[in-house]
Amino acid sequence: MKVVLIFSFLWIALIGKSQETGYFGKKNVISFNGLFNSPLIYNLFSNLNSQKYQYKNENDKLVQSNRLLNTGFNFSYIRQSSSNFGFGFETGMKFSTCRGPRSGNFYYPTQPFNPIAIEFKHERLNISTFSIMPKIEFSTENYNLPMGIHGTLGLGYSRSKIKEKEYLAEFIPNPNAGWGSYINPEDFDSKKVFNPELSAHVITIMLGFNMRTPISKHLFFNYGLRYSFNYTINSLYDPPITLTIFDSESNNPNFYVRNDDMRNQIFKSHMANVAVLNCGFSFVF
Repeated sequence: MKVVLIFSFLWIALIGKSQETGYFGKKNVISFNGLFNSPLIYNLFSNLNSQKYQYKNENDKLVQSNRLLNTGFNFSYIRQSSSNFGFGFETGMKFSTCRGPRSGNFYYPTQPFNPIAIEFKHERLNISTFSIMPKIEFSTENYNLPMGIHGTLGLGYSRSKIKEKEYLAEFIPNPNAGWGSYINPEDFDSKKVFNPELSAHVITIMLGFNMRTPISKHLFFNYGLRYSFNYTINSLYDPPITLTIFDSESNNPNFYVRNDDMRNQIFKSHMANVAVLNCGFSFVF
């Protein structure tokens, strides 16, 4: 009889433990994940061919080359409010590239009212994206969060920034463009240009599907796939930015590129990063 009572007590305690919110009653989850995405997969199915015309600087020469892998990381905190629902926030960084500008208007101090349109190849632009968002986690009745398969949904803000640095540009002379006697196209075959910092502000919707596998009572290995949908909220009518040419022998010219064209490339870079693999570790307490 005592044995039956003991087993009954243990069975009731086990049921009670399994119905607790969280993992062994632990409701707080801190996660750190690496983010990985290949834009080449997107390019195979995209009709936005502009992403296929990226160039990298190789010994001061531009070579056509797309980036093979975009990377990043994020940090998140989730509080479990029930066995199938949790809420919290995440923040992180992603690193990618986009195609540089392909045309602009030259402006010369000696010819202030006579800009000249020109085409050029431009080294691919380095982009860093900071994001922060509240998010929720949810699962079916078959899983007890934070363990197992679950979905995530978030709505937040992202800021993508083109890195401020010198880039390489190769200019393409057009004999029919009316250069004028004061311009020597050979002076601009390959020059360093300085790109000022440019930011794009984005509203991001994130949907993810993840799996957490317990390693110990406090540590999980997590992995999954997430989709990010982005809407750029900047004005499309910002004034042009000025790219300054270095080491020029022709009166130190500058050329203009419209901001909206540059931000359009950032938007296309986001499109190439819609689907992202994530994996990392979670600590529960």
